[in-house]
Amino acid sequence: QAGKGPKGPRQGAMGNLCSSSVTELVETVPSHGTSAVPVDGVVVNPFAVMRLAHEAIRGVAAELSAASEAGDMQAFNSSWQELSRALKTYSALDQRGMLPFLQEHFADASGVTALFAQCMEDIRLQTQLVEALSGEDPAVVTAAFIPWKKHQLQYLDDEERTMMSCLPNLSGKLGGAEGLGRAFNVSMLNGAIEDMPWFVGWTVGILRKHKTLEEVKSFALGLQHSCTPTQWEIFLPKVKAGLSNEEFDKLVADHDLGSAGKVGMAPISNTASDASKPTPFGVMRIAHESIRGAITDLNSASQAGSVQAFKASWFELRRGVGTHMAMEERGMFELLDDFCGGVVEKAGLRAQHEEDVVLEQTVNTATELGNSGAIKAAFSSWRENHLAHLQAEEDVMMPCIPKLGPLLGGFEGACRTFNRRILTGAMEDMPWFVGWNVRMLKKHKSVETVTNFCCALQSVCTPQQWELLLPEVKAELTGDFSKIVAEARLDGPGKAVRL
Repeated sequence: QAGKGPKGPRQGAMGNLCSSSVTELVETVPSHGTSAVPVDGVVVNPFAVMRLAHEAIRGVAAELSAASEAGDMQAFNSSWQELSRALKTYSALDQRGMLPFLQEHFADASGVTALFAQCMEDIRLQTQLVEALSGEDPAVVTAAFIPWKKHQLQYLDDEERTMMSCLPNLSGKLGGAEGLGRAFNVSMLNGAIEDMPWFVGWTVGILRKHKTLEEVKSFALGLQHSCTPTQWEIFLPKVKAGLSNEEFDKLVADHDLGSAGKVGMAPISNTASDASKPTPFGVMRIAHESIRGAITDLNSASQAGSVQAFKASWFELRRGVGTHMAMEERGMFELLDDFCGGVVEKAGLRAQHEEDVVLEQTVNTATELGNSGAIKAAFSSWRENHLAHLQAEEDVMMPCIPKLGPLLGGFEGACRTFNRRILTGAMEDMPWFVGWNVRMLKKHKSVETVTNFCCALQSVCTPQQWELLLPEVKAELTGDFSKIVAEARLDGPGKAVRL
């Protein structure tokens, strides 16, 4: 059973772990190598973020039960819409972060495999409930809600049992409070960062409604010790919004919640001058140099009236620009808008893409006709427009790159985010695109620039993706460029660990 009700302390599988006392929350973990760490006299557990999110989910499940029993579909729908959004964010924390983290650090985390299977069953039951809600029949909704609720509460119980069996000695393995916070940030928080501001506010509000201020304090302290300063600046107002002014002021005064997030993350450089420290976003920036190089070749061909040479190079450039734009539109632009105040939208970069496509079609038509004069005129217009567009993108992107490091969890978090939001969706054409980039860079730029591109690409690939792309890199790195493979250690695995 879920417990005594929304305000009662939850007993059962986890005993007093679920009571309102912060001390009790951590004292169930053995003192030897405890994963809860005293910080300035207050016991802080970064993993309380996950544990107390369970209590928020249970609180709303209780609300849904009451609405279902009363046949109040309006109240049920309202609560379910918020809970389904919260479950999506929690699943990102859980399935891409917490569960793989437990598998990585604990050989005996045998319950984790079963939890993954339970996650799939939960998705199936959620789907059935959503379908039932579309019909607006209270009896049908209740019939779908009951098995979902039973399964969800059982999952929370099972996850707590598995999680808490693994947590002793974790602090010692990861290096105390700082190591715990950094591990939570890199392995869990950054996999769900897009919707975390809303999720934080939702969790605080639900905990305050169904539990006590102690639970809110545990959640907020755990979160603060898992955030970079930049992240905490975003989340702290969400914590405040869920509390009265008096309650918030007390937490700030008693526990220094108003100070910075505790996870120190080095910013990501906005340059690509050091091949040993590639910036993940160098993949996008240096691709601009490939495009500029190809434009130089095409300009020479168009000026010389060489239609056949132009056709061959124009086909390749169109393909390269198309893949690059797809990476921007499916990932990079949204990432910049999400974390840098809508800069892409304000600059009108998406509209510039649309204009570019129109001008590109004019070049296509001229090329098909084989008229050298028409090609020269159409390409000149496209060239001028596209070069201005590349510069506009750089003017928007480059000031944002240093800010993304702290927001995404440092270098590792940025690599993982690039992989998930930008690279993976473009993998179908990436082998060709990578080879074309290396070829253009080798022809028009320096060994250093080629090295930076390859190192940046390796950093954002999973080992499996890098195995696929490395042969394309090696095929182009001939002559003086062949030394890059050994010097930059490109034969090593891809660096992005997908959670």
